[in-house]
Amino acid sequence: MRSAVEPELNLRLRRLTDDAAMLRRALVDHGFVSRLPEGTGHRRAGPARL
Repeated sequence: MRSAVEPELNLRLRRLTDDAAMLRRALVDHGFVSRLPEGTGHRRAGPARL
């Protein structure tokens, strides 16, 4: 699974909202995206466990 550096992810999120940072944080908070340990980017999270 390919990871995205933060500026690249922000460009993608700005297609959906003016507040990319808020949406990025919400995606992390809700488990859809995880932050790389180095803090340099994000990765789509695995399937949700119910």
